[in-house]
Amino acid sequence: MADKSELKVGQPAPDATVQDANGNDIQLSSLWLGDQPLLLVFIRHFG
Repeated sequence: MADKSELKVGQPAPDATVQDANGNDIQLSSLWLGDQPLLLVFIRHFG
């Protein structure tokens, strides 16, 4: 993501590629289903 500007409340999240728990790349836009919300949870790993 080249643009590092701050997101505002109600602003759409930028599309990004993240890794799932198995290390597979997933593009966020592939998870959005029309007007359905998408909840993305970040879990911190200690170890």
